[in-house]
Amino acid sequence: MELKAQIREKLGKKVRSLREQGILPAVLYRKGKENINLQMDAAGFKKVFDEAGETSAVTLKIEGGNGEIKNKERSALIHDMAHDPLTGDVIHVDFYEVKLDEKTTASVPLVFAGESLAIKTNGGTLIKSMTEVEVEALVRDLPRQIEVDISVLETFDNIIHVKDLKVPGNVKILAEADEIVALAAAPRKEEEVVPEAAAAVEGAEEVKEPAETGAEEKKE
Repeated sequence: MELKAQIREKLGKKVRSLREQGILPAVLYRKGKENINLQMDAAGFKKVFDEAGETSAVTLKIEGGNGEIKNKERSALIHDMAHDPLTGDVIHVDFYEVKLDEKTTASVPLVFAGESLAIKTNGGTLIKSMTEVEVEALVRDLPRQIEVDISVLETFDNIIHVKDLKVPGNVKILAEADEIVALAAAPRKEEEVVPEAAAAVEGAEEVKEPAETGAEEKKE
């Protein structure tokens, strides 16, 4: 997928005026080379990101510049994004330049699918120890997501480990094989909850007594 970009001259606080015009500031990070400040149409970026995600290479068609970056195309991964805390809109993007014939690493999101007997029938709770995993592969082989089949969680003793994740042979997962990905936690018994509730009430009363005593002293 292609994404048009221009060399960005405005830096720092000046980028606010770009965002107001629907222009998204970005940076292309390059290993062993000077980084490139870019800008692009915000709507155009959103469209490409919805299709590519963070693990598909995009072709940045850079307009302008000089020297070895002038009007060049660069293959890159969407490395990181900053969002507006109020609207959730993307306000800055970091790209990482890659070579299509070299292996690279990327964090791939885990998607949990299927039905677990331990959860659906026995009232357990799905505990996710991971939501993404780092992999190594050629850029064209990077999966957009990795599916985790939770139907194997038939009892509360079952655990899904990294070694249980299914990926193509040309994709290497970098996490330790025995790391826990997910499990089904048993529901808490009533006798375990009641003592905790009683202790919480008792603790609240202990905190409350000095406050009331102090109020009475002030009143006198």
